[in-house]
Amino acid sequence: GPSNKLDAILDILDESPGDPLVVYAESRKFIEFLGFQLEKKGYTVGYVTGAQNARQRAASIDQFQDGQLDLILGTLGAGAEGITLTRANRIVLAQLSWSHATNIQAIDRIHRIGQTRGVHPIVLLSEGTIDLTRFLVDKDKEGRLQDLFRDPEWIKAAMVGEAWMPKDG
Repeated sequence: GPSNKLDAILDILDESPGDPLVVYAESRKFIEFLGFQLEKKGYTVGYVTGAQNARQRAASIDQFQDGQLDLILGTLGAGAEGITLTRANRIVLAQLSWSHATNIQAIDRIHRIGQTRGVHPIVLLSEGTIDLTRFLVDKDKEGRLQDLFRDPEWIKAAMVGEAWMPKDG
Protein backbone atom coordinates (compact mmCIF):
# COMPACT_ATOMS: atom_id res chain seq x y z
CA GLY A 1 0.00 0.00 0.00
CA PRO A 2 0.96 3.64 0.07
CA SER A 3 3.73 4.64 2.44
CA ASN A 4 4.83 8.15 3.30
CA LYS A 5 8.17 6.72 4.45
CA LEU A 6 8.74 5.03 1.08
CA ASP A 7 7.91 8.35 -0.59
CA ALA A 8 10.43 10.13 1.68
CA ILE A 9 13.14 7.57 0.85
CA LEU A 10 12.48 8.01 -2.86
CA ASP A 11 12.76 11.79 -2.40
CA ILE A 12 16.09 11.33 -0.59
CA LEU A 13 17.36 9.14 -3.43
CA ASP A 14 16.18 11.70 -6.02
CA GLU A 15 18.01 14.51 -4.20
CA SER A 16 21.39 12.86 -4.79
CA PRO A 17 21.15 10.40 -7.69
CA GLY A 18 23.88 7.77 -7.56
CA ASP A 19 24.78 8.39 -3.92
CA PRO A 20 24.56 5.21 -1.84
CA LEU A 21 22.05 5.04 0.99
CA VAL A 22 21.65 2.91 4.11
CA VAL A 23 18.14 2.41 5.51
CA TYR A 24 17.32 0.81 8.86
CA ALA A 25 14.01 -0.14 10.42
CA GLU A 26 12.87 -2.23 13.35
CA SER A 27 10.52 -4.43 11.30
CA ARG A 28 11.84 -6.99 8.81
CA LYS A 29 8.50 -6.95 6.99
CA PHE A 30 8.83 -3.20 6.51
CA ILE A 31 12.40 -3.62 5.21
CA GLU A 32 11.20 -6.28 2.77
CA PHE A 33 8.33 -4.02 1.66
CA LEU A 34 10.74 -1.13 1.07
CA GLY A 35 13.13 -3.39 -0.83
CA PHE A 36 10.39 -4.75 -3.07
CA GLN A 37 9.13 -1.25 -3.88
CA LEU A 38 12.62 0.17 -4.46
CA GLU A 39 13.59 -2.74 -6.72
CA LYS A 40 10.40 -2.10 -8.76
CA LYS A 41 11.70 1.46 -9.23
CA GLY A 42 15.00 0.10 -10.62
CA TYR A 43 17.26 0.37 -7.58
CA THR A 44 19.68 -2.42 -6.66
CA VAL A 45 19.14 -3.38 -3.05
CA GLY A 46 20.99 -5.51 -0.49
CA TYR A 47 19.71 -6.71 2.87
CA VAL A 48 20.98 -7.23 6.39
CA THR A 49 18.16 -8.98 8.24
CA GLY A 50 17.62 -11.92 10.52
CA ALA A 51 16.13 -13.85 7.58
CA GLN A 52 19.63 -14.21 6.11
CA ASN A 53 22.50 -16.34 7.29
CA ALA A 54 25.87 -14.75 8.10
CA ARG A 55 27.29 -15.53 4.65
CA GLN A 56 24.36 -13.85 2.88
CA ARG A 57 24.61 -10.75 5.09
CA ALA A 58 28.37 -10.53 4.47
CA ALA A 59 27.81 -10.82 0.70
CA SER A 60 25.27 -7.96 0.78
CA ILE A 61 27.66 -5.78 2.78
CA ASP A 62 30.58 -6.55 0.45
CA GLN A 63 28.47 -5.82 -2.65
CA PHE A 64 27.32 -2.52 -1.13
CA GLN A 65 30.84 -1.48 -0.11
CA ASP A 66 32.12 -2.42 -3.60
CA GLY A 67 29.54 -0.17 -5.29
CA GLN A 68 27.39 -2.95 -6.76
CA LEU A 69 24.25 -1.88 -4.82
CA ASP A 70 22.45 1.45 -4.62
CA LEU A 71 21.07 0.80 -1.14
CA ILE A 72 21.42 -1.54 1.74
CA LEU A 73 18.37 -2.13 3.93
CA GLY A 74 18.73 -3.59 7.38
CA THR A 75 16.84 -4.37 10.51
CA LEU A 76 18.09 -2.75 13.68
CA GLY A 77 18.32 -6.17 15.30
CA ALA A 78 20.51 -7.77 12.64
CA GLY A 79 22.59 -4.89 11.40
CA ALA A 80 22.99 -2.19 14.01
CA GLU A 81 26.28 -3.52 15.36
CA GLY A 82 29.51 -4.97 14.08
CA ILE A 83 29.34 -3.99 10.41
CA THR A 84 30.87 -1.20 8.36
CA LEU A 85 28.94 0.64 5.65
CA THR A 86 31.25 3.63 5.05
CA ARG A 87 30.48 3.80 1.34
CA ALA A 88 27.38 5.76 2.33
CA ASN A 89 27.38 9.01 4.22
CA ARG A 90 23.58 9.12 4.55
CA ILE A 91 21.55 6.79 6.74
CA VAL A 92 17.80 6.76 7.11
CA LEU A 93 16.15 5.46 10.26
CA ALA A 94 12.75 4.61 8.84
CA GLN A 95 11.62 3.15 12.16
CA LEU A 96 13.24 3.70 15.53
CA SER A 97 14.25 1.10 18.06
CA TRP A 98 12.96 1.35 21.61
CA SER A 99 16.64 1.52 22.56
CA HIS A 100 18.33 4.86 21.98
CA ALA A 101 21.70 3.06 22.04
CA THR A 102 20.58 0.80 19.16
CA ASN A 103 19.61 3.82 17.07
CA ILE A 104 23.03 5.39 17.73
CA GLN A 105 24.75 2.09 16.90
CA ALA A 106 22.92 1.99 13.57
CA ILE A 107 24.14 5.48 12.69
CA ASP A 108 27.64 4.45 13.68
CA ARG A 109 27.66 1.82 10.88
CA ILE A 110 28.47 4.66 8.45
CA HIS A 111 30.35 6.82 10.97
CA ARG A 112 33.51 4.68 11.22
CA ILE A 113 37.19 4.80 10.48
CA GLY A 114 37.44 5.09 6.73
CA GLN A 115 34.50 7.47 6.36
CA THR A 116 35.81 10.39 4.32
CA ARG A 117 32.64 12.50 4.14
CA GLY A 118 30.34 14.08 6.69
CA VAL A 119 27.72 11.71 8.08
CA HIS A 120 24.06 12.66 7.59
CA PRO A 121 21.55 10.67 9.66
CA ILE A 122 17.91 11.14 8.66
CA VAL A 123 15.08 10.07 10.98
CA LEU A 124 11.67 9.62 9.35
CA LEU A 125 8.86 10.54 11.71
CA SER A 126 5.14 10.75 11.07
CA GLU A 127 2.68 12.85 13.06
CA GLY A 128 0.60 10.94 15.58
CA THR A 129 2.87 7.86 15.72
CA ILE A 130 4.65 6.11 18.55
CA ASP A 131 7.95 6.76 16.70
CA LEU A 132 7.46 10.51 17.07
CA THR A 133 6.57 10.20 20.75
CA ARG A 134 9.56 7.95 21.39
CA PHE A 135 11.87 10.31 19.51
CA LEU A 136 10.72 13.31 21.56
CA VAL A 137 11.12 11.39 24.85
CA ASP A 138 14.64 10.29 23.81
CA LYS A 139 15.60 13.86 22.91
CA ASP A 140 14.36 15.08 26.29
CA LYS A 141 16.30 12.36 28.12
CA GLU A 142 19.42 13.10 26.11
CA GLY A 143 19.18 16.79 26.98
CA ARG A 144 18.74 16.03 30.68
CA LEU A 145 21.73 13.67 30.66
CA GLN A 146 23.87 16.27 28.91
CA ASP A 147 22.90 18.82 31.57
CA LEU A 148 23.78 16.34 34.30
CA PHE A 149 27.15 15.43 32.83
CA ARG A 150 28.07 19.10 32.55
CA ASP A 151 27.29 19.77 36.22
CA PRO A 152 30.60 20.02 38.14
CA GLU A 153 28.89 19.21 41.45
CA TRP A 154 27.50 15.96 40.04
CA ILE A 155 30.91 15.04 38.61
CA LYS A 156 32.60 15.60 42.00
CA ALA A 157 29.95 13.51 43.78
CA ALA A 158 30.16 10.73 41.20
CA MET A 159 33.97 10.58 41.46
CA VAL A 160 33.85 9.90 45.20
CA GLY A 161 30.69 7.79 45.16
CA GLU A 162 28.50 10.23 47.04
CA ALA A 163 24.77 10.66 46.59
CA TRP A 164 23.80 13.83 44.76
CA MET A 165 20.60 15.80 44.31
CA PRO A 166 20.16 18.65 41.84
CA LYS A 167 19.80 22.09 43.41
CA ASP A 168 16.40 22.65 41.83
CA GLY A 169 14.77 19.53 43.09
